[in-house]
Amino acid sequence: MIRIALFLLTLFIVSCQTKNNSSVLENSSKDSVIVSKENTKQKKNKWEVSGTIYKNDDFEIIGDTTIDKEKIYFYKLKFNPYIWFEDFEVSKNYKVNQAAINYKSNLIARQYKTMLTQGYKSEGINFAGHYSLITWGCGSPCSHGAIIDVIDGKVYDLPHSFIGYDFRKESRMLIVNPTDSTGFYSHFEPKIFTWNEKKHQLDELKPRGK
Repeated sequence: MIRIALFLLTLFIVSCQTKNNSSVLENSSKDSVIVSKENTKQKKNKWEVSGTIYKNDDFEIIGDTTIDKEKIYFYKLKFNPYIWFEDFEVSKNYKVNQAAINYKSNLIARQYKTMLTQGYKSEGINFAGHYSLITWGCGSPCSHGAIIDVIDGKVYDLPHSFIGYDFRKESRMLIVNPTDSTGFYSHFEPKIFTWNEKKHQLDELKPRGK
């Protein structure tokens, strides 16, 4: 709630600023306004500038850097996870013969047999010690996949994602809709799951109060 309130307050302040391009660029710091040749585009014979209007540790506003309130395109929020992959470590040296895929164990295994077969051969163990996490595109934006237990070949469901997954071979933690390389996200909020070895399922973890 605090981050949202800060964003709305900043958005209000930005929208009230003058539309005079020269005064905005003169009074804006290098950190708050980024203008480059790569960020300029010509539209209907008018030059528009797309870049960072405002940025702090928690969010970033992207739009026309003339600070026209009608030209704010979207904003990005900083993802501050309360846990990380190291909190759910498993053995890094799990050695086991790769079992054949049990296509009868899950409906998705039968529906996407080719995807799973090819991915299983190329990926091997890449998640939670002895699992193979296989993903594929299903549109734009859309990602889907499944988890295969290398020990017995059983297949398990993977949550739907819009922009992919982030995971580790030596960790039970999974991030659905991960951030960009700077740790920010815009349209799709990252979600954290952990693999439950007893129940053989992914459990979503949420901060208290959500």
